[in-house]
Amino acid sequence: MLSWIRGGSGQWFARGVFFVVVLVFTFFGVYGYLGSGLDSRTLIAKVDGVELTISELDNHYQFLRSNETQNTRQADRDLKELALEQLINRILLTQYMDTIGLIDSPEEVRRQILKNTSFYTDDRFDRRKYDEFLSNTNQSASDYEKDMATDIASGTFDSFLSNLSFVDDDMAKDQYKGFNKEISAYLLSASESDFTNKVKVDDDLLKDYLSKNILDYKTDIGFDLSYFIIKADNSILGGKIETTAADRREYYSTNKNKFLIKEKINSAHILISIDDKRSEKKALSRANEVYDKLLSNPGDFKKLAKKFSDDSSVAQNEGDLGFFEKGELDIEFELAANSLRIGEISEPVKTRFGYHIIKLIDKKQASYLSLSDVSNKIRAELISREEDRRIDDFITGNDKTFDGDKFTELADDFSVTNFLDSEFKEDVGLLSIRRRQSFLSQLTGQNQSEGGLVKQNNEIVVYKINKINLPVDLKFTDIKKQLTKDYTKQQTSRLLSEAFSEEALKNIDSLSKLKGYAKKFAGEVKDVTANTYDSLVYGEGVNFALHDLLLKLRKEQNILFEILDDVGYIVLLNKVKEVSDIDEQEIDQMKITLTNVLKDYYYSQIFLHLRDNLKVDYNQDLLDSYLKDN
Repeated sequence: MLSWIRGGSGQWFARGVFFVVVLVFTFFGVYGYLGSGLDSRTLIAKVDGVELTISELDNHYQFLRSNETQNTRQADRDLKELALEQLINRILLTQYMDTIGLIDSPEEVRRQILKNTSFYTDDRFDRRKYDEFLSNTNQSASDYEKDMATDIASGTFDSFLSNLSFVDDDMAKDQYKGFNKEISAYLLSASESDFTNKVKVDDDLLKDYLSKNILDYKTDIGFDLSYFIIKADNSILGGKIETTAADRREYYSTNKNKFLIKEKINSAHILISIDDKRSEKKALSRANEVYDKLLSNPGDFKKLAKKFSDDSSVAQNEGDLGFFEKGELDIEFELAANSLRIGEISEPVKTRFGYHIIKLIDKKQASYLSLSDVSNKIRAELISREEDRRIDDFITGNDKTFDGDKFTELADDFSVTNFLDSEFKEDVGLLSIRRRQSFLSQLTGQNQSEGGLVKQNNEIVVYKINKINLPVDLKFTDIKKQLTKDYTKQQTSRLLSEAFSEEALKNIDSLSKLKGYAKKFAGEVKDVTANTYDSLVYGEGVNFALHDLLLKLRKEQNILFEILDDVGYIVLLNKVKEVSDIDEQEIDQMKITLTNVLKDYYYSQIFLHLRDNLKVDYNQDLLDSYLKDN
């Protein structure tokens, strides 16, 4: 599983993922940091139906600004965009954790609040102190408790990823040896610039190059257009969308399976693994030995788990696996756990991991979320459906409403947004449209059509094309300088590729021949030693292309030749020094490092999936105004 970590791409990917994780998790619980004076009811975006207000965005922006240092200070707009991105990420993760059942119940949240001694007076919970804290941080009790539930869930989620990212001693030792293997190599490099003086350029060559690449040297398509926007809740489409209690009850009744909470069991276990060092027979014998101890002293389960279990997470959870739904655990384990009564301990049970001694701690029967629990989600879903229906119906019945006087008449009637006779490529007011790819795709597909309707989330863009400026060929004299640059680049790349082709390099099998090629390419032979993983990846002045080649040489290859980032490399292995002494402290640190890398990887897969399915509806005018405000 960890073999990819040794390669350069794996290392840099892991560091990039870690950056994403830090962005998301470092701001949990920051709502209400600072009162902004903005209208907290004004929506700036809806993220998968969850409302985000301008006040929440400004509060988080102020929080980020207050935590900056002189060295980390960012431009105002950049920091506001970062604040928005983080809040969107937070909503996505909260929804995901809610979906998989990690958001704690209100009762658990209240228990956590009651543990906060800052809300106490004379060893008793003081409601006035709690209310004062809420007032000072400009948030309601429901908002604070919602954030508390998310914070608790984030800790549970982190524990879940830790259990998923198990790294044993052998895996850590293997990585430690690979990262600390010392190699010495001879290097030859040549860049495209070494071949520049061999490239001849004249007008005939450039014109021939232009004729073969003419599509790269045309002007962009341009539009002179008029447009206006109709929101889904505009009066012409029916006005503000409301849902009734009866609507929500009907949806809940019809779609009740969407709100099913599956049966869950909370079990603990002691794992006696089967591996190269312990046969199945020995594992069963040891498991029976531990089971006999438990029969005599059932209350010693946690103590014996910490002493005997081979599950690396036992140090943190004392064998307690937490709650799992049906189908999430190994089938043999699940069947055994479900056959127990609460508090009962099983005989050793074999799975693909080894032998388990299982204790059933608790069981939650399958149940349905109540209508009151999901009322807001149902409301958002019903509103979204109605928005889609209104927009689709309007587009279907009004596909010819954009021509001539009718367009102007409609624009005046709707009076939502009206830009007439504005240049598409120049008018700042159209930037919000420019970012909408389906709108641009429809425009670029037009010939001399007069206009059309485009659905954009919860609104309709009605546009009329006044004029289309089609792409035209650029004049040779105007682009000669760029042509020269592009042609030279193409030719130097070709010469470098030919010089480092397999045919040219097939006879390089000795240091003497490598030195001969160094003279041919005006290159240089260097002796390079890759001492440690850290010095390669994080050292100052690191040549990353060379770093990747050196890592490849560790796979017992004698010579490598590659072209990376316009530079050709030949690396000839000189000698290898394996790690002889294993530093146990370093092994422990490697286990921590690899566990974190795996956690970041699993997290990134979840996060990328959430972003792929993301639906965000922006109040674009308000957002543009906020981002401009300094």
